[in-house]
Amino acid sequence: MSTIFILANPRMAEIVLNLAVQSIFILVVSWVLSVLFKKASAPWRSAGLFSLILILTVWPLKILFFPASPGGLYRIPIESPASISTNSRSPETAAPRNGIPVDGHMNATPGYSQDTEKKSAFPIAQPVPMAIIIINAFGLIWIAGTLFFLGRIFYGMAFLAGFRGSLKRVKDPRLDEILSEIKSGIPSIEIPPVFSSPAVNSPLAFGLKQPRIVLPEILVLRLSRSEWRSLLIHEAAHLRHRDQLAGMFQRIVTSLYWWNPLVHHLSAKYSV
Repeated sequence: MSTIFILANPRMAEIVLNLAVQSIFILVVSWVLSVLFKKASAPWRSAGLFSLILILTVWPLKILFFPASPGGLYRIPIESPASISTNSRSPETAAPRNGIPVDGHMNATPGYSQDTEKKSAFPIAQPVPMAIIIINAFGLIWIAGTLFFLGRIFYGMAFLAGFRGSLKRVKDPRLDEILSEIKSGIPSIEIPPVFSSPAVNSPLAFGLKQPRIVLPEILVLRLSRSEWRSLLIHEAAHLRHRDQLAGMFQRIVTSLYWWNPLVHHLSAKYSV
């Protein structure tokens, strides 16, 4: 498929335009709701963020496979450029067929043949509107940017796989005592293994099947007993609430709509 054909494709232009307009509408509504409910509790805000993430993630599939009717409220139709055929002329100027003009008289035009009629029967396509070309060009840039940012996500996942092998298990005599205290006070919470690494600047928790907590090496020796307890409970809560899964979807949505500043604003506001 040539680039010229893509730029002149009205179907692609309709998909790009509707996805852009409808995603902007969803994000504006989400931003207004975030302002109205900025004092809501953290669980409610997290639930709202995750709902927004799911909607924006599946919305391209909705636009592609379940478009609204052309006259629907949620669809902006783009018509294909009309074609002009020489057969659409009035009866007075229509070309004669088989030597017999439209009025029934014999053709008096010298040199006329059926081949001439066949050649004139091909439609003459009108020029593609510049709006379609601009929208499709924006769509190509949109796709290229999305692929770039998704590639960064996959690169980070590959780096994380190698990073996992370089971690060092924390061996602190206070740690076992603190874990026992947490378990007795909050039986429902699960504290994963604790590791350290010089490559991180702040505590983090990751892993779905084999979760773990990672601390900066320099921080391990400076933590007090109460700081150990608070840090472990905080990171374990992230794992229990699947915040890392929400964060992954958050980065995917940011990659899908990278050109929209509202996405980056809401992502920073509700960053997990």
